[in-house]
Amino acid sequence: MKKSEFLRELKINLEGKIGDDELENILMDYDDIFESGKADNKTEDEISDMIGSPALVARNILDEWSDNREAKSVIEGDYPVAPLGKRVMAFAIDYILSLVPLVLLSFIRAPRILFFAVIPLMLYNPVVPIFIILGFLDISPQPGVVSTYVDSGIAGINIFHIVLVLISFIFFWLYGTLSMIILKDRTIGMRLMNIRVVKRDGRILRPLDVFIRQFVGKILLAGLTWNISYIVSFFWTAFSNTHNTIHDKLVGTLVVEDMRNDQ
Repeated sequence: MKKSEFLRELKINLEGKIGDDELENILMDYDDIFESGKADNKTEDEISDMIGSPALVARNILDEWSDNREAKSVIEGDYPVAPLGKRVMAFAIDYILSLVPLVLLSFIRAPRILFFAVIPLMLYNPVVPIFIILGFLDISPQPGVVSTYVDSGIAGINIFHIVLVLISFIFFWLYGTLSMIILKDRTIGMRLMNIRVVKRDGRILRPLDVFIRQFVGKILLAGLTWNISYIVSFFWTAFSNTHNTIHDKLVGTLVVEDMRNDQ
């Protein structure tokens, strides 16, 4: 197929389906492809065979254009980007809720000792405290007791107390992941603030996406960087038009106003 025939058929297949400026740019791009091929001593027929039929090329262009337009509409159209203030409030609410089991344990004497031993570290690293808690654990059986830490000088602490604290930490780590899976693309804090998480490409948010965003991108990364990732995310959010964070970038998500009527 000659270049003129290819470009004419491509134009017919695209005309009226995309903007005039975009159509002109596409035709110019394929004109350049033909000219580059001819510079390599290829015939126009060989070049058109290499590219494929104009109808197939047009279909691929329209599919890609549709995906890009949908992603753009998430930002600019049907789904307004969530204001920074709402995101901060949602984060604060969720952080408080994730600490509820640990706070409840502070009313029991023995777990309270463990809790206050590690709470200062949680301000710097959400992962390291677990290793300190495990340091209290001695699985050597004692007479009449399943397992007791006897060398610390902290009376009354046994494996039951330590397991309770460990479970509370696991809840702290997985709260964001579980709540977003259960509530479908939002946490409790996000629901109260009427915002939710969507994929930028318009696809459904999968449980794996949620795990990477909420656990790997938040908890694990914060543990590896000693909470520096939270600081970077805050400033990134503050100065980004779409208020993106590191964990948003990891899975291609965006936090938007929830326009659904199921509140």
